[in-house]
Amino acid sequence: MFDNTNISETTDNLLPGLTVVVPVYNRASLLVRCLDSVRNQNLRPLRLIVVDNASTDGTRTVADEWGQRYATDDFRVCVISEERRGACHARHAGLKRTETEYVMFFDSDDMMHTDMAMAAFKAFNDKKEADIVAWPVNYNFLDGTRRQTPGPDGDPLDSHLIHATLRTVGYAVRTDVLRQVGGWDNDLKVWDDWELGVRLLSHTDRVTWIPRPMAEIYSQAESLTGLDFTSKAGEWEEALDRIEKVLRASQLTRQKHYLNLVDYRRAILAAQYSKEGNRDLAESLLERTLNESHTLKGWQKRLIRLLYKYTARDHRGAGRIAVRML
Repeated sequence: MFDNTNISETTDNLLPGLTVVVPVYNRASLLVRCLDSVRNQNLRPLRLIVVDNASTDGTRTVADEWGQRYATDDFRVCVISEERRGACHARHAGLKRTETEYVMFFDSDDMMHTDMAMAAFKAFNDKKEADIVAWPVNYNFLDGTRRQTPGPDGDPLDSHLIHATLRTVGYAVRTDVLRQVGGWDNDLKVWDDWELGVRLLSHTDRVTWIPRPMAEIYSQAESLTGLDFTSKAGEWEEALDRIEKVLRASQLTRQKHYLNLVDYRRAILAAQYSKEGNRDLAESLLERTLNESHTLKGWQKRLIRLLYKYTARDHRGAGRIAVRML
């Protein structure tokens, strides 16, 4: 069934099943590839909500025509608009209209593996207590290289703070749990999915993991977060500050450890600035992080300084040390 009108407000009585929400802005040339990957899912029934975020390139027309062509009784397609610019606003519009027990969000320039929705739905059914089902993804970079994201290593929040395991296309969640934590922070311009993941994992540790990649992420030259760090200096730091605030307000038993990992991530951000040739910006952030930390011990500060230098020289794997030592 194709619905190009307003969807009724969701009640507290969620329906069995899974909804995929795809926010989109000016992706007329890429959207069909993404939507076809949703249509090709081997799970039925399945619901799809496409949220056009005030596109100016004909994206809404592409979405409407695609929905009219492929919607069926067991593959419901709804195309709606959200005029407030920003992925967070668009995702919230889709979440507001989700009527099923489970929901996953997907980016309009990426692709799902055919069994992604089925694997998520089956995992929820196999582990009735699960609030979140997560999986790795494959990153496809502009230079043609490809990399699989790391899986969890013990504590889910450890893994997320280091590897951002709950990236937008990397999990499905109970709709009511996502609503309980408030969804995305509309004020964040970068790393909003990372910050949301911290709130989710501060709220629940009932996470189950699918070990194989379930999606393909394709780098785009015009990505919202950009291809470097320096051009958005200050915005990354704001996201880290919000994450620290979430952790300080939590009742987590390992709160100090998690806060230390946030300081480590500040140091890694500084290392990225250094790799991009911005040594003054890098060293300023590093020194401010170490001087203002209320949880790091002296030897941990020395360790973070070493991990900063190690990463700035383009080495990888510092996160594994940070998780175990901080």
